[in-house]
Amino acid sequence: MKKRLLLKKIMIILAIVTLLGAWFISYKEKTKKTNENINDDKQYAEVLKQAYPQAEEFQKISPEPLTFSARDSNQKEIGFVAFGEANGYGGPLKIAVGIDLNGQIISTIIAEQSETPSYIAEIIQKGYLDKFKTAKVTSPFVLGVDLNGISGATISSKAIAKAIRNASHTVGKTDLNLEVKEINEPWNFGAAEAAVMLVFICAIIFSFFTKQLNLLFKRKLNLRLPIILCSMIVLGFWLNRPISMQYLTGAMLGFFPSIRENFLWYLILFTGIGLPLFTGKNIYCFWVCPFGGLQEIINKLCGVKYRLKIAKIFKVTRYFLLWLGIFLVIINNNTASGNIEPFGTVFGFKGTGFYWIELITVLVIGIFSYKFWCYFLCPIGAVMDLLCNVNHVVTKKLLQVYRRLIYKKSHETSAS
Repeated sequence: MKKRLLLKKIMIILAIVTLLGAWFISYKEKTKKTNENINDDKQYAEVLKQAYPQAEEFQKISPEPLTFSARDSNQKEIGFVAFGEANGYGGPLKIAVGIDLNGQIISTIIAEQSETPSYIAEIIQKGYLDKFKTAKVTSPFVLGVDLNGISGATISSKAIAKAIRNASHTVGKTDLNLEVKEINEPWNFGAAEAAVMLVFICAIIFSFFTKQLNLLFKRKLNLRLPIILCSMIVLGFWLNRPISMQYLTGAMLGFFPSIRENFLWYLILFTGIGLPLFTGKNIYCFWVCPFGGLQEIINKLCGVKYRLKIAKIFKVTRYFLLWLGIFLVIINNNTASGNIEPFGTVFGFKGTGFYWIELITVLVIGIFSYKFWCYFLCPIGAVMDLLCNVNHVVTKKLLQVYRRLIYKKSHETSAS
């Protein structure tokens, strides 16, 4: 037992040390690249040419936002290329916007991004970037006002629009002396946010008061299954928003989308991780997670009584996958690097061949091994359990302090 505890401590220390080492290496690399590129615009040469093909030369005229003057062979200014930035689903993205002297957008190019590849592919395939061409730089570029987003990639759509807005509005005001109306981002709270909030509220109430409700109705109520079914519909097939590694690592790296335009992102993430941290109960995994619910329902529908006997030691796998995902994200500074979950594939019908193979394999094994992904592979499940442990440790320490204070007070009273 002692050897096992010692090995566990060593593994935890090694995991923390390697993650800190990865962060240090990544930070040094970023600092080095930044210092090297302060006066070097060659890194954007290809993007600049794509954004303004008619230009023969580009001259940097502003660092924030990064803006270039596009010039012809006679050094005559013919337009501008500005780089707007915003935080999307997976982190920061940078869009190059080509603008002519009449204040009209001629091109929009994704220069840098860390979104899920399938989301970006769908955005490009559905021609979302083309919607900005010929638009005036004074346009609001707000979803629901003068734009429609891409279903299933709403956060990325909003981030692209915001990046283009930031770049074009700055050029319009600073370089073209146009009157640009300031845009106040609206609070985006609608049916989706209300539905998610209702799912979480029901899960919280019924998980804490199941016994009381059973006594009230004088029968044993199976309340968990209806909530999971609702979550599969809402968080799964409708919104495709289960908590994933990309949520977690994006927050860890400080990549937060606009709270006004993406309130749902904050609602799902912070409710999901806040519940185990403050209540000590893994409510998300057992009451809300749509993928866990899908596995459970498939297992029940198949009616397979046989269960694969998998050694408990394999439960450590999900902690390894959690460490590996975070490590890859830190090293690459890209949240998509640590994304191994098949959630987007099953609920959004997006993904490469690997994700389809992974999904089919997990669901087939799940017929014989109850919630196989949840118990043996899910890194988010590992996070939830760690947060529950933190709550238990803190609660235990607080109780010890409280008991000592009570004991001290009673001892002083009896002595007096």
